[in-house]
Amino acid sequence: MNSELSKLTNDELKAYISAHRNDEQLASAALELLLSRQDPNAPVYPYDFGLNGSGEDLRAVLAEKLKETQ
Repeated sequence: MNSELSKLTNDELKAYISAHRNDEQLASAALELLLSRQDPNAPVYPYDFGLNGSGEDLRAVLAEKLKETQ
């Protein structure tokens, strides 16, 4: 099965994961392959766990960033 999955493009893998989301074994294998193709030099944007979770902090941060870009 993995040899068949390795022939799929990233978009095809995403569709495969969506189609088999209820089959943990198949979806997990496809997701593992998709994640292994990730560029190790890609920027990482960590989640700020200091936010209160209500969304208000996040809205304020995004509004501030939006003002900075305009």
